[in-house]
Amino acid sequence: MGRTEGSIEPEGGRGLVHVGVVGFGRAGRRRLQAIGGRTERIAYVCDTAVEGLAGLPEGVGRAVKCGKGATGVVTETGAEVVFVCTPPALHEELAVAAIEAGARHVLVEKPLACTAGAAVRLSRLAAERGVHLKVGSNLRCFPEVERLVKLVQDGHVGKVRSARFSIGHDGSSLAPWALDPGIAGGGTLLDNGVHVLDLALWMGLVPREYALRARVDWARPGIDRRASWEIVGEDLSCEFESSWTRNDGSYCTVEVCGECGEARLVVARSASTLELDVGGTKVGETWSEPSDSWGEDTRHFLASAASGGTAQAFSENDGRNGAAVLALVEKVYLAAAAREQIHGQL
Repeated sequence: MGRTEGSIEPEGGRGLVHVGVVGFGRAGRRRLQAIGGRTERIAYVCDTAVEGLAGLPEGVGRAVKCGKGATGVVTETGAEVVFVCTPPALHEELAVAAIEAGARHVLVEKPLACTAGAAVRLSRLAAERGVHLKVGSNLRCFPEVERLVKLVQDGHVGKVRSARFSIGHDGSSLAPWALDPGIAGGGTLLDNGVHVLDLALWMGLVPREYALRARVDWARPGIDRRASWEIVGEDLSCEFESSWTRNDGSYCTVEVCGECGEARLVVARSASTLELDVGGTKVGETWSEPSDSWGEDTRHFLASAASGGTAQAFSENDGRNGAAVLALVEKVYLAAAAREQIHGQL
């Protein structure tokens, strides 16, 4: 695949990469901003609507192609690195198009797809073609979240016995398409719930064999506005909540209880706090500056592409993990519909 002068060239890397951004809504704009002002890195930015391309940085416009659909642009305009930033219903189609067109590194915004089956197909295709497929999950790059994960994985609370994850917002900032199941694929579970399920998997807090109970409240058919569920294993239980009705000023809270102590994280717009309590001795940390999580996630992915490797371990979230998250989402829907406990395994 051809490469252009001025593209990403990290220290010690193998050289140039060609970047494409598909979808220029909120996520696409954040990704492009994170790539930075060196616009010669961009092979294309495309959106299905011309008006959607308003606000492109100066110099990118010459590389933009736009038409009735984005798949043709992805197929016809080669890029080594592709960011798929569209609504979920298009994720599988566009990621497949990028891989078929020769992309070697593809980041798909969460969720990886709308169903676990679609995510598995995409993950397998990427593995067969040797493509680095990553799920865009900026929550992993919050410094306070990274700190919590390290505390738990380093054993500061001892063997974990229980955990509680809660995430959400008040729904006021939702895109218009978010309430259309044919475009969004679902509601708060695919918007927010995937974040905490991914976090629980990353921390190793989902039992391999489990029982699951769930309740889902619907805004309209196909669009859930609140979901709560419990995953219970032999010696570990985790409670989860995801909503578009949260109004307590925080975005995400995580409580982890182990044999030696407890950790509690509160992620909020104003400030985030993390408290560790071991044997009655409490220590805390506060983050008052907004996290540049989108920037961190994007830059590490690009550095990985430029060096020919995979993303650094702390931010890795590959297709297999994305499929595992969606399999759990589907279990939540099934348990809620059945109104009884169901069983499963990772």
